[in-house]
Amino acid sequence: QAEYLHLKGHRHVIYRVGRNPFRSARTRKESFITTANELGMKVSITQEQTSYMFGFLPEEMDAIRHQSATAMVAWE
Repeated sequence: QAEYLHLKGHRHVIYRVGRNPFRSARTRKESFITTANELGMKVSITQEQTSYMFGFLPEEMDAIRHQSATAMVAWE
């Protein structure tokens, strides 16, 4: 996913971490961040607060408004 977003021109991505600390989720996050860093991308990490979150968290809105985030990824 990081490579795809980079190819599409994204340089700052919000990564929303799910509430469940599954090993596969941690591995996916670490892989995404490693690849994004290698590509020179910035990743802002946020934490999901409820099981059914719709919309953006305040820190995500800040990253969009003031830090030029142009994409967001979220996996459980």
